[in-house]
Amino acid sequence: RRTPVFSNKETSKNSSYRLYDPFTRFWFRYLFKYSRYIEIEAYDRLMKIIETDLPVLEGIAFENMITELLLILNGSGKWEFPFEDIGSYWDRTHREIDIVAVNKENRTILLAECKLSAKKIDNDLLDSLKKKSEVILAREKDLKPIYGAFVATEGKPRRPFAGKIWSLKELLRMATRK
Repeated sequence: RRTPVFSNKETSKNSSYRLYDPFTRFWFRYLFKYSRYIEIEAYDRLMKIIETDLPVLEGIAFENMITELLLILNGSGKWEFPFEDIGSYWDRTHREIDIVAVNKENRTILLAECKLSAKKIDNDLLDSLKKKSEVILAREKDLKPIYGAFVATEGKPRRPFAGKIWSLKELLRMATRK
């Protein structure tokens, strides 16, 4: 059971359930859900559904990986923005922020999106992130926002991005550094 950062984890009605095992997630998302296609041997239709939707599943897996890496980096003191709480944020108006990490002692909050490609990162993404975080920052007035993005592949954004960008490779280097 997951709840948004800043919610009461015990009583929040705004929660969701997520399968963390990739095989189980794949099984329920495609094979169980579309088992009738397998029974009638409509493999081409099933493959088309999987190929169309797979980037969504990859994005979820990437978000989980980034969260786990940040927990490791934070626990070992290697992360540049130490935090006391980490997770995602979402609300009933479909505002969603992939990574939210809070440090109340330093009064900072990391607000970041996860993207599989650096080409999807630009100032439009930053503007969207700022807009989505207005609700949080209005409620948590004493927190200074740090905006950023995590990318699976290294590379430069097509257009400028005024936030911080971390690649998966960079995070893995930090995690393995002595």
